[in-house]
Amino acid sequence: MKRFVFILLSVLLPVSLLAEGKLVERSGKRPDWIMKSDSEAFAVSASDADINVARERCLNDIKAYIVNAIASNIVSVEESSTDIENANGVENIYSTYSSELRTAAAKLPFITGISLSNAAGTYWEKYRDKSDGSAYYVYHVLYPFTAEQQGYMIAQFKKYDSQMYDRFLAIKSGYDNIETVGDIDRAVEELKPLQEYFFDSFRKKEVESLSAAYRKLYGAISIVPVEAAKGSFTYMLILNGKRIESSRMPSLRGSDAVASLVVKPDGEGNYTVTYDDTYCYPDDDNYIDIVYSFGLSQTRYRHNFNIAEN
Repeated sequence: MKRFVFILLSVLLPVSLLAEGKLVERSGKRPDWIMKSDSEAFAVSASDADINVARERCLNDIKAYIVNAIASNIVSVEESSTDIENANGVENIYSTYSSELRTAAAKLPFITGISLSNAAGTYWEKYRDKSDGSAYYVYHVLYPFTAEQQGYMIAQFKKYDSQMYDRFLAIKSGYDNIETVGDIDRAVEELKPLQEYFFDSFRKKEVESLSAAYRKLYGAISIVPVEAAKGSFTYMLILNGKRIESSRMPSLRGSDAVASLVVKPDGEGNYTVTYDDTYCYPDDDNYIDIVYSFGLSQTRYRHNFNIAEN
């Protein structure tokens, strides 16, 4: 038994205006599937003065219909405002905050890949308004969408959602194994799309908390002296008691008489600053400032040196 459901999601011209319009052109014989839907396909319709805009609205409506079908199924299956489904030891959380869930589903590859080239049928009519002579089009599309396809997309959604949470867990596990500043940079960047994607407050807060923790690491990096000699100073970077490396070099600034400041890594986790102290005098305040910019934090160290001792 067929379900007679007309899917009309776009903002169309008022019914009164449509009633006043005169049909002046059509793409062919009017099909019997308009304003109908069954277990194999559904119909959408949209109107605009530009036929291409009307066609695009139909495409958007098709995507919205399928996203709603996926999201509504997940919500109804979960049967509560926030539920936890344990799959392979990973807690995947689905929320009935349907607007956010729908937003997440709409970004999936099999949704963004929907095209009118897959339509089971298309048909359009051109009308002319009797009051002012303006023309507009009504575009209709019949799109195939079976229960099997819906089940497949729901399964793909949950699989994708699980993979996204697995990505979060991997980033979380790397928090205690930071070896380079780049590890922090990558974690912060990789958390951004996850925070945007997760549609439930629980996981959003998890991502926010982990992102804040990673960003806080920038300010915990310190510069620790290794050795000093005439014209050079060697140091290392330390984070939570462990050596950390950085491909990002610091800015260097010396006192007035210091010249030719250069910093280079030694390949063993240390960094050596070389400088020319030819015009430095024992009574001067001789120093080199080393400044790293990590995230929104700055790590500073001043190396004071005494020409008399050299």
